[in-house]
Amino acid sequence: MLETNDADLIATLNRPIHEQHVTLMPHFFAPYNHKHMRDAFAVTMAQAGHHFLVAEVEGEPVGYVWMQEVTSDANAFRNAKRTLYVRQISIHPGHQRLGYGRQMMGYVEKWARAHDFPTIELDYWVANEDAARFYDELGFIAKRQVVVKSVETKENEKWRP
Repeated sequence: MLETNDADLIATLNRPIHEQHVTLMPHFFAPYNHKHMRDAFAVTMAQAGHHFLVAEVEGEPVGYVWMQEVTSDANAFRNAKRTLYVRQISIHPGHQRLGYGRQMMGYVEKWARAHDFPTIELDYWVANEDAARFYDELGFIAKRQVVVKSVETKENEKWRP
């Protein structure tokens, strides 16, 4: 695993997962646009606490993981929080189901321990059943559920998750 600030590379590696998201939820996700992705990743990479790691096989990039350090102070409603949040993980379709995702998540776990993060959090779209199985197999448990209700109006068609 190599840490990178190469926004162009991450935008390229992002394409398969973004296009999967567009297929799953076309009303929510914008079509893939490399320039827009590259620019968005460049802005994020300039912010403290964001880490992008690339997995390579024989020198060829095959996937990436985007991690964010998330901390918050205690307040009247909750205790202080310190967690490593996995914003995205993507393995190129030609390299999926070969163990690279597990290796990447294993590296994330080691990184979290080495940097004193007591938890790793992430989210995935409920329609992505492969992701649900993958994270369940890795020992992740649901802690919160977000729900949505579509309201049909004259100006827009019904939104579907």
